[in-house]
Amino acid sequence: YILFSQVIMQIKLTGGKDVREGNIEVIISNLRFQVCDDNWDNDDASVVCKMLGFGNKGTATHKSFFKSEKIRIIFNNVACTGTEIDITLCPAVVGIDTRNCSNNLAGVKCSITGQVQSENVKIETRYNFENAVCGRRPIDNNLNLIRGSNPILHITYG
Repeated sequence: YILFSQVIMQIKLTGGKDVREGNIEVIISNLRFQVCDDNWDNDDASVVCKMLGFGNKGTATHKSFFKSEKIRIIFNNVACTGTEIDITLCPAVVGIDTRNCSNNLAGVKCSITGQVQSENVKIETRYNFENAVCGRRPIDNNLNLIRGSNPILHITYG
């Protein structure tokens, strides 16, 4: 199959005391997902903080540290080095099979200097799939995410 459209992925943090901390929520085509905490570490958390514009340092949280609704898992065994600009560029098991997760959610605490002006910060990653062959990193039966699809990052405030 060939996909000729863009897929928008949003990342936000939920359940924290402010926008710089919380469990990770991933929104793809209006479907909500979360990240499993298996092998989740500070390098992974730092990439998420970087994606959200909260600097390069993040502290990983485990076992659904922040209170938030539990929904489907999309990323498991994330293995970022900390140098990536987008969590989708990190090695990971991607899909909605949660049998290996026990529904323990990964979260982050981002360290940043200065003030955050907005209470609603989200990141959008747009994937241009023109001429891309689907199937390498399945998200669900109808949508596939391709590693190396050159994401274009859009940060939206408000």
